[in-house]
Amino acid sequence: MENQKKIVSLIRYRFIVATTLLISAIIIQVISPYLLKMDFFYYLVLAIYLLNFLYLLFLKININNSIQLYIQIFGDIIIVTWLVYISGGMTSPFYFLYILPIIISSFLLPSKGLWIVTSISSLLFGSLVDLMYYGIIPPYNPIEKDIPQELILYNLFISIFAFFSSAYLSSLLSRSLKKADKELKVVEQKFRDLEIFSRSIIENMSSGLITANLSGKITFFNKRAFEIIGDKVSTKSLWEILGFKKSPEEVKEKRNTFEIIVDDKIIGGNISFIEDSKNPYFVVLFQDITESKKLERELKIKEKMATLGEMATFVAHEIRNPLTAISGAAQLMKEESIGEPELVDIIFKESKRLKDFITEFLDTMKPFPKVNTKVDFAEIIRNSLSLISHSKRNIQIKGNFEKASAIVYGDERHLRTIFWNIILNSLKAMPDGGVLEVNLKDGEKEVEISVKDSGIGMDKEEIQRIFEPFYSNFGDGYGIGMSLVWKLINEMDGKINVKSSKGQGTEIVFTIPKEAR
Repeated sequence: MENQKKIVSLIRYRFIVATTLLISAIIIQVISPYLLKMDFFYYLVLAIYLLNFLYLLFLKININNSIQLYIQIFGDIIIVTWLVYISGGMTSPFYFLYILPIIISSFLLPSKGLWIVTSISSLLFGSLVDLMYYGIIPPYNPIEKDIPQELILYNLFISIFAFFSSAYLSSLLSRSLKKADKELKVVEQKFRDLEIFSRSIIENMSSGLITANLSGKITFFNKRAFEIIGDKVSTKSLWEILGFKKSPEEVKEKRNTFEIIVDDKIIGGNISFIEDSKNPYFVVLFQDITESKKLERELKIKEKMATLGEMATFVAHEIRNPLTAISGAAQLMKEESIGEPELVDIIFKESKRLKDFITEFLDTMKPFPKVNTKVDFAEIIRNSLSLISHSKRNIQIKGNFEKASAIVYGDERHLRTIFWNIILNSLKAMPDGGVLEVNLKDGEKEVEISVKDSGIGMDKEEIQRIFEPFYSNFGDGYGIGMSLVWKLINEMDGKINVKSSKGQGTEIVFTIPKEAR
């Protein structure tokens, strides 16, 4: 393939030279029509064109490329010899043209081919001069008749010496250029490999990578960056995506870490400034840390639950038993009409409330026994919502639960507790009434339940803390219900997710596996 390119280049350059000679001949004939006989000159140019056509034909019929190179160069030597003959032989101003095929050979042929071409050029030129000197070949356009033999031999020696000197020097130059070209190709290949390797690393790295200029215009982003941020990475500036309140000048001073939320994803990373005299730029490395943040919150909840679990035995022994005695005494005083009825009633109600709290607290802390029975979750939903609909609350209930059916295997009491605590939270979020939407999706391996309300909603911090023990958004709550929900769903290997905005209501979506685990 490389030799074929060389052949095409050689044909192209020969065409240019022939055309240049033709134009020169026409100009000379116009200016000095009697200086030279130009007929043979035109035949020479015509011969070059015909040879070029023949070489193109060789190329088309796929003759060996190396053979084609030798044929073309030897053809050029014959053309030069013809030109030297018609322009005066030894006195020809064109004998130096022998050097062209020699130089071309040094670049296109192996070293052996170069010296063959040089020898043939010297032989043809020397033979031409001798044959013309001894009158075997008559001069085409004689200019000087009597040239001393010593001068002819001297010029011939100088010419042949020039041919071999040119061959030697051009071979040195050719070797140097070929060596440099080879080294350059190796370097270029290494750079290409390095570029491919670097791009492969950047495109397959687990972190998102963005570069931006000083104005914040994004100049590059990798595949992971697009997966995390989406279309914004190609339509918005860096500062719009990050929501930075700092100026670019402040960001330049030190490495800045950030944590932002984009399309419900928590993104964490850092931004650095790269000082470059020509094109200074910002580099941003970041990751989607939504799952790690979720696991971090769950771990904190588990740690709190574990700590509280250690308190459960103490609470049961030190508080529950005396509280039972207080409640029993208050009940007896109420039956025997001892003391002020109102005070006794307060003691009885508050002790009962405290006892209920402790019972719920202990239920939350203790491990639940595995009970796996066939349960229709849709029926649990209908029964629970039926109680709500018959209450005096101004609640509009809707959803697809009426005709749905979703069979799971689990503890019916725990499943009822999960759903009841979630809808109680929704009702507390709608003190003045509202819309409660419950939808059920019966999948192949799990059941998905969505509970959506039109209540007061939650901010980001409240969403993150909703499952923490003793954390409540409502003044009359203990902060136990949603912790119990989280504990029960996790023990069933289910999942729960909360979506909410302040003033926009809340949607809680949880899944329960259909098969017991």
